[in-house]
Amino acid sequence: MGFDPPTPDLVISRLALALALACTLTLPVEAALYRWVDEQGNVHYSDIIPPSSVRQGHTELRKDGIPIQTVPPARTPEQIKADERLTHLRAGQERLLKQQATVDRGLLHTFPSEAELMASNQNQLSALETMIQVTRNNILRQEAWLASLHTYAGNLERAGKPVPEEFTISARKTERSIQLAQSSIAAREAQQAALKSRLDRDLNRYHQLQASGRLAALSANKRHTDLHRAFPCASDTACDRLWDQTRDYLLGQPGLAIQLDDSADLFVAAPRPGDQTAGTIAIGGGDLDLDADLVLARIPDEQGPGATLFIELRCQAAALGHEDCWHPELVRAIQGLDSALR
Repeated sequence: MGFDPPTPDLVISRLALALALACTLTLPVEAALYRWVDEQGNVHYSDIIPPSSVRQGHTELRKDGIPIQTVPPARTPEQIKADERLTHLRAGQERLLKQQATVDRGLLHTFPSEAELMASNQNQLSALETMIQVTRNNILRQEAWLASLHTYAGNLERAGKPVPEEFTISARKTERSIQLAQSSIAAREAQQAALKSRLDRDLNRYHQLQASGRLAALSANKRHTDLHRAFPCASDTACDRLWDQTRDYLLGQPGLAIQLDDSADLFVAAPRPGDQTAGTIAIGGGDLDLDADLVLARIPDEQGPGATLFIELRCQAAALGHEDCWHPELVRAIQGLDSALR
């Protein structure tokens, strides 16, 4: 088999490829430069990060020292657990706020005016009172009938005659009927008390909604901030006591206007105008700054009877990052809780 010599074009292309490879191999490779901090807090600059300091985080720099990217320190197990706890508390807070907003919408939709709210409750109270009076009249009739049975049976016994069994059975049925009627009255009186209590809460909430611009107080546009506190409690009794202490403290803060204070697990306040007294609601939606608020929520533990009282400064999404969001009244109220609850 013969050998064909390479053509001039092939020789030239091979020489060009070899020259390019040689140039590539001789080019210097610019090593990356890192800025990192060791466990003792000392700052280092090098092209290699020791394995023992990898978890500390680092910043990659250009040759001229301009940062390219920053790798944050690795989260510790404790930090991861704390983040998960905060996520759980915030989810519980949002759930309570959404539930309250649903109740508020229902209240305002059902009763366009305070007069209609009052009339509706009065009608229910009147209906219960009518049923109670009817039941009391029935009891009076049954007691009269029972008295006549006892009189007749007593006359027979004095005459030495046996009392017919049907009289005894009738007396027992009447006594049982009277007991049931009395229980019915007690239940309806309890309904009346509950209805009056609910009316007080509804009226209070209705006034708050009117004063704070209706549903603006619980706007879903508010976002979480880094200013928050969490106070765990081990039992319902301890949580009730801690809730009352926290609520009383917040009501006494001169810079807060209360937006929600008729719930056992949710309390909302906003910065109040300077001409109002502590613990009051702002009159007129335009007088209340709704860019930020404080939300106190009681979040039940996932297991066990305890809970955590979680309070947080929230801001409107448009106000995040602006100083106006961090009202001094709200900041002082949260920061003072640690010493107030000791």
